[in-house]
Amino acid sequence: MFAVLATLNIHAYDFKANGLYFNILSKTEFTCEVTRKDQNASNCYSGDVVVPEKVTYNGTVYTVTGIGSYAFTGCDRLSSVILPKTIETIGTHAFNRCILLQDINIPLNVTTIGSGAFLDCTKLESADFGKCNKIENFTFEGCESLSSVIIPLSVISIGNSAFRGCVNLTNVDLGQCQQIGDNLFSGCKSLKEIIIPSSVTSIGHSAFSGCISLANITLKDSENPIKMDCDFKDCFLDSVYVGRNVTNGISYMGSFANETLRSAYISDYVTVLNEGLFKGCSALKNVYGMENVEEIKNYSFQECTSLKKFVIKDNVKKIGAGIFSKCTALDTLVIGDGIETISSGFVFAKVVYLGKNIKTMNQNAISEKVQRIYLFSDVLTSVYYNEVNTGYGTIIHRAIPLTVEAIYVVNPERYKTLLGDYNLRPLMAFNETSVEYTGKTPELSYRNNVEGMEASFSNETTPKDVGNYNTNLDVTFANDDWATTIQIPCSYSITKAPLSIIVNGAQREYGEENPELSCIYMGFKNGETEDVLDVLPTLYTTATKESNVGTYPIYASNAEAKNYDIRYERGNLIVNKASQTISWEQDLSNAKVGDMIELTATTSAGLPVKYRSSDTSVAYILTQSGKQYAYILKEGLVILTAYQSGDANHEEAEEENKILNITSTGIDGVYTDLNTSCTYYTIDGRQITELSKSGVTIVKMNDGTIRKITSK
Repeated sequence: MFAVLATLNIHAYDFKANGLYFNILSKTEFTCEVTRKDQNASNCYSGDVVVPEKVTYNGTVYTVTGIGSYAFTGCDRLSSVILPKTIETIGTHAFNRCILLQDINIPLNVTTIGSGAFLDCTKLESADFGKCNKIENFTFEGCESLSSVIIPLSVISIGNSAFRGCVNLTNVDLGQCQQIGDNLFSGCKSLKEIIIPSSVTSIGHSAFSGCISLANITLKDSENPIKMDCDFKDCFLDSVYVGRNVTNGISYMGSFANETLRSAYISDYVTVLNEGLFKGCSALKNVYGMENVEEIKNYSFQECTSLKKFVIKDNVKKIGAGIFSKCTALDTLVIGDGIETISSGFVFAKVVYLGKNIKTMNQNAISEKVQRIYLFSDVLTSVYYNEVNTGYGTIIHRAIPLTVEAIYVVNPERYKTLLGDYNLRPLMAFNETSVEYTGKTPELSYRNNVEGMEASFSNETTPKDVGNYNTNLDVTFANDDWATTIQIPCSYSITKAPLSIIVNGAQREYGEENPELSCIYMGFKNGETEDVLDVLPTLYTTATKESNVGTYPIYASNAEAKNYDIRYERGNLIVNKASQTISWEQDLSNAKVGDMIELTATTSAGLPVKYRSSDTSVAYILTQSGKQYAYILKEGLVILTAYQSGDANHEEAEEENKILNITSTGIDGVYTDLNTSCTYYTIDGRQITELSKSGVTIVKMNDGTIRKITSK
């Protein structure tokens, strides 16, 4: 850096004014710039310097528009400088090695700052860049006291080593800069975090060399890619946010190659992971995002020896070779549904989940490290296999090594030919071969063999009626990182559910028509009713209207139902005795002694009516020629009762009574004793003293007539 003094012009200035030296820039526009007297270090400016807006020379007023190259170089006693708003340019090495200069206010009209302008200004703490549009090479290199830098939006590029050696620089805002040169922050050992704005399109070589405190990097989201020729091998990175596609990375070592980087977030703007992007990141454990990544190029994660789990999501359509080569800690790898071909040397994990669109596996696609494979694809048709005769024996090259413990597939039967050398097991196995009809889609139980993923499926399309079914169910396997839906074969039968038809009991009286027969149902599923029966049951009994009192079976039969196994429980029809009433409309109020009145009471059942007398000495009941009579013997009060005791099919009738008050009629009475009017004999001719109280009595009247009287 000391060689720069050799380039100073011996004729260093045109005129002196206000204690400063100037060169005329334009004699027509009357502009000038600050310069120095000569190259002699003893002639440097010192103390506090104020640069005026205008100066007068030979009667002409000149506007000060620039600070010339090397104008203040080596001025180690310059403590401050105030620049006028007329300044537009600051030349190369203008303030190089101004070691006492603490701050600089760059006017808004300044558009260009030359390379090395503030090189080795070791006490410079802050700088205002005005509206500068370019920061040249080495501009602030060696500014050890510079702690924060805000790059205005007007700056579109930053040259090589612009902030190199700014060991106390901790915060940087790059505004909307587009290009960052080589060695930009080289040696900035206090820089902890850097946010690269979306406007930056390139970062030069060794831009962050020696940034030993740099822990977090953010590449702001952008649809435009960024060219990164830098590395982070000297940084102690912890995390990086990748907000756009990275190109031209140093593939042999990795764009973010770093031994301390633990996590990376890939934003939705990233569609391609560049070749070797994280190669050699031995501490990298977590990679987040990647929602829109479509391609992962070769060796992107090679030698990430702390990476234990990785999910290639469904949007990824293309993967390169060896992207997980030497990832010795990788236990779990998910290859999403977007991949169709597994290339050589790609699968390098203990447990592997392969998406449903895998069609081809190339030679050595699966590492010998792999223990279990969960293959969700049912379209795999090509698995590399080749026998090579070397002359010393046959060498077999395979896509999948025989050391794999088990391969879980959709349908082991389908893969018997293609993968017959391996232990094939189902991803899921349904437990039931037969379930009983429930009126809704069956609740099939299953055994999920996929470690670390939950299985679920919808019953909406599953048949619910009785029958035998061979179908495919849409089953979703999911965890917090990935999910896929595939069709799992399922064979089962639905058997009929038992349905009991129970006949209700019924009753009626003898002689009536049978009542309407009914039944109840026990066993309908899911709120179903008899409306689901294809044929309603027939209900019948052996009893007819004429059937005697007793109990008769009621049967149900002939019902039909698609989903029910029908069982019948018979009921009983009970025929009860019929009730009966006595109708006796006779008027006996005029009965008198000597009358023999035919009694005419009837019953509703048509059964014969019997009679009795409360006083047989007043009125005597007798039967002649099948008819019954009341024989009035004398005056008095008597009750005649009509009754019917029922039979096997009828209840006893309620008795009917007639009260007779027999008064005198001029006849003294009918005498029935032996000494007066008649003689009594039993049916077998034996004489008795009075009428028999039951049975038949033969009466021989005094006039010689014979009567037969039946008493009951």
